[in-house]
Amino acid sequence: MALVFWGYPLLPIGKTKPRDVSHLRSCRVPMLFIQGERDRMGPPEMIRRITDAAPHASLEIVADADHGFAVPKRTGLDREAILDSLTVTTAAFIEGLS
Repeated sequence: MALVFWGYPLLPIGKTKPRDVSHLRSCRVPMLFIQGERDRMGPPEMIRRITDAAPHASLEIVADADHGFAVPKRTGLDREAILDSLTVTTAAFIEGLS
């Protein structure tokens, strides 16, 4: 068993105080957080505090991506390509568990 979070919504819309996630520190299964670099609902620096405190958690940051993993056109990537990449990352994480 493992947990994979794509765009963990740490900050509720319109709020500045993050949700209480203290329960994640005691989670004993591997956790993978995948966050967009520009995610306003889960800023990577805030998510990193979670993964640093949780012994079985890791963080992957998607360059230039927002909460929905959309990226600016200047990157040359579209959302489908990003989602394909996230699928590969997730599969590698799961395969690494066995």
